[in-house]
Order: sequence, then C-alpha cells, then structure tokens
Amino acid sequence: MKIININLKNNAHSIYMGQNISNDLSSIIKTDKYDKIFILTQQSILDIYINHPLFDLGFKNIIIDESESAKKLKNIDLIINQLIEKKCTRNSLIIGFGGGVTTDITGFIASVYMRGIDHILVPTTLLGMVDAAIGGKTGVNTNSGKNLIGTFKQPIAIIVDIIFLHSLNKKHIINGFAEVVKYGLIFDRNMFTNVRDNFNELVKLNNSQELEKTIYQCCILKKNIIVKDEFDYNDRMLLNFGHTIGHALESYYQYKNMMHGEAIYYGMISASYISWKLDFLSKDDYNNIYNFINTIPKTKLINANTETLKNHLMFDKKRKGNKNNFILLNDIGSAMIKNNISESIIDQSLKLLIN
Repeated sequence: MKIININLKNNAHSIYMGQNISNDLSSIIKTDKYDKIFILTQQSILDIYINHPLFDLGFKNIIIDESESAKKLKNIDLIINQLIEKKCTRNSLIIGFGGGVTTDITGFIASVYMRGIDHILVPTTLLGMVDAAIGGKTGVNTNSGKNLIGTFKQPIAIIVDIIFLHSLNKKHIINGFAEVVKYGLIFDRNMFTNVRDNFNELVKLNNSQELEKTIYQCCILKKNIIVKDEFDYNDRMLLNFGHTIGHALESYYQYKNMMHGEAIYYGMISASYISWKLDFLSKDDYNNIYNFINTIPKTKLINANTETLKNHLMFDKKRKGNKNNFILLNDIGSAMIKNNISESIIDQSLKLLIN
C-alpha cells in the first residue's frame, strides 16, 4: 500500500492507495470512535459492490440519485433529512463510496450537516481517484452552471483501491483519463507523452502496474498543488485547464448526454487552440494535442449553438468582472492564467469544436 500525506496546516490527511485495500477499513481508519457510520452511494454502485466487505459491517446506507442530477439542492435536502431520521450526530462518520458525483455530495453534506462532521472518500472511478476526491472541493449544481454552490471540506482519509476500476466500462475509463491528460498538459510533458503513446493499452487496464503508477503520479501532482494553494486563490486554478469551456458544455447539455470527461476533452482542445492563436503554444505542440484528443471517442457536438454556449461561460466561477479566466498553455507541461481573451478567439475555439 502506498501512502501520500497531504500536509495541510489545519486539515492534514492521507491518500491510501493499493489493490483491495478497502476490504479492511479498520486497518486504515479507527472506525470505533464514531457512534454511527453512514455510506452514501448510488444504487447502480451498490448493485455491483453489495458483496464488498464495506457493506457487511452494519453501516447505514443512504442511496443518492444517479449522475449529475443528484447534485441539486432539493436532493441534498432529502439526503440531510435521511441523516436526521437515522439519528446522525456530530460524532458520526459519512463514507462517500462512488464516483465524482458521490464524492462531491458527500463532502458538501459533511461540511454543512451540524456545521461539519467527519467524512471519508472511497472513489470507485478513475476520475474520482485522480481528481474529484482530492483537495476538499465540494459542489452542487444550479440551472445556471456547475458547482456554483460549494464549500471546502477536507476528508479525514481518501482510499484509492485500484481494483474498483475493473468494474467500469471502457467509456467510463476514457472519461476519467481526461483528467489524467490534463495533468500531463499542465504539469508534465513526459507524462502526457506516455499517456498519448500508450492510451489504447492504458484504457484496457491490462497493465495494472503502469495504471497504478499513472494514478499515483496524478495524486502527487494534485497533492502538491493543494498544499500550496488549498483554497483556490492562485496555482490551484491551473487545475481548471479545459474546464472553462468544459463546464459550459456540461451546462449547455443540462448535465445529460455528455460525461464530464468528454466535456473536458473538448475544453482542452479549445484552450490549446487559444494558447496557440495567442502565440503562447507552438503550432507543433497544438497539433500534437489536437491530433491526440481528437482521436479519443466522445459524444459529438451536433448542432451546438455557439452563442448559447458563450452565455453559459458567464456563470463560470473563475470569471472576474466581465472576463473569463482561461487556463492556457505556454508549453506542454506548463500552464498559466489569462483573462484578456478576445471574444473573437473564443468564438473561433468553439466553432473548431462544432465543425
């Protein structure tokens, strides 16, 4: 088992990573100090893992809605009422068992229920393992945009059990690799090149050693950023590469018919195009990025309206004044924050995606 310590000033905790490590939770966390333990998960996930040892410990299960629809305030209210009915106290523990939606909701509820209770995250998707579960960001959606309501709440532990990935279909694996590609593009050229060159084998999950190494690299990269900028004032914003337009696409499609990773792939193409057009990124590097991401299977943007898409950009959390902060590349492996992007170049980048 690998352990990555996230040494924050007030909320230090660790990521525990390995194969089958979630089978014995008590060896990682002292569960006997809590009066009750609740598992937040989705029915589709419970159906797969009903025989997992975690569900044989007498903990109370709370089922949340499937997909992004779960991240609505009305659904959060329903979950909190269930916790009240089941007599959850400030001395209780919540375990989020699932993908990014589940970890987002678990963290948010743990931050607001009785002004804060402990929680653990057990991500079961690649996207959750390398990104969503790490860093303490929580989020709830509105009709105007994604994660516009949220808090910062660090878990007491993150358990990354690689074995869960083998229950995912190829589409969900490819979805998660969007965040892996992102790390390479903004922080590590060698990592990007390795993922690009071995993408087809990586998404088949045939090489567990290489897969675990890649996930470990991503966790280290995100940990380093979180320790420097826990509350997203500066360097942490770099992790939003591809997310400005990516989140606008998710909102445009009302969180249906397009997975998060698919939207981020498109967002990274757009941000790379803007980086090239503004002479920050070389044409060769832009072509390198475009040619790779363009071959990755994803939902087609059919008849998308660029003007409506731009309206969704207005609700981006990183927006300052009447300008969007874009994360751009000045090299593969190096990123920066820019907010003086002309509308004409944004238009071009959106039309590139649709045409």
